[in-house]
Amino acid sequence: MKAYQITGVETGQVNEVPVPELADENSILIKNEASIICNMTDTHIFEGVHEPNGPNGWATELPYTLGHENCGIVVKKGANVTDVEVGDRVALAGFFATGSFAEYTMASDQYIKMPESMNPAEGALLEMLSAVYQVIETTIVIGNTVVILGCGGAGSYALKLCKAAGCTQIIVSEPNAGKREYALSQGADYVIDPATEDVVEKVKEYTNGKMTDVCLEMSGYPEAQAVMTSLVKRQGKVGMFGVCPKPTIVNTYDLHMNWSAIFSAGYHRGYTTHAIENALALVASGVVEINDLVTHRIKLEDLTDALKMIQEGKENIRKVLVEF
Repeated sequence: MKAYQITGVETGQVNEVPVPELADENSILIKNEASIICNMTDTHIFEGVHEPNGPNGWATELPYTLGHENCGIVVKKGANVTDVEVGDRVALAGFFATGSFAEYTMASDQYIKMPESMNPAEGALLEMLSAVYQVIETTIVIGNTVVILGCGGAGSYALKLCKAAGCTQIIVSEPNAGKREYALSQGADYVIDPATEDVVEKVKEYTNGKMTDVCLEMSGYPEAQAVMTSLVKRQGKVGMFGVCPKPTIVNTYDLHMNWSAIFSAGYHRGYTTHAIENALALVASGVVEINDLVTHRIKLEDLTDALKMIQEGKENIRKVLVEF
């Protein structure tokens, strides 16, 4: 089968590799229909600054098959698997046995059966929706005011979930003009250009000096993380989803003086099936629409160029989908 593999720092290629065997009788093999680039983790692995195996961080030799957001059809299953059948469409979430930028992926857990009403792109988009869902569930209460830092892939998910959760005022800070326009089209009340405007002062202006109940840091950029604790009111919450692989500055004085708290995405429940089950329900019921998050469609052979395009940050990219 064909698989896109990382071969070194900022280098990768499509190789011919064996179709994965089932790891045990609890595993499934899927034929991939769609796979999504994670704008954070996949690019960080491409850059050589993130362990490809996620939080466990065990050593992985190169070449390494990249990818962890995908959807496909079950073509083989172990004897102990009872929750899906061969022919079912499943979405995978999290880090699993073999990467998703390949014609086939093998997994022993972290998958969920999809209803027939959902398409492959929605299935591949579920992984990040479920990850962002966790930080929203931890920080947002109906009626909250919120400022979202960054409106790329993660920030767009956050905006949709904040609307669904009943936030009464949503402010988005985003340097890309196209992404600011998208935020307004999705229900943001105000947008800020952090390249030309003072984010703290604009949030103060838009909230009549009250600041927000919640700040969601979705960008992973040091500039955003430097101001995130300055944007919330007394006892406000900061939800931190954006990952900066380098040391960054956080204003702990404002964190202390505001009696506020910072929550990571996995704080409340960890990366468990709870999140993807709820994410699937939100999409299947029509509460959250995610098809418009795909802005680019490519083939395996285009992955290196796509990863570099995301690195540059110039284009209006939300999510890039790999078609098989």
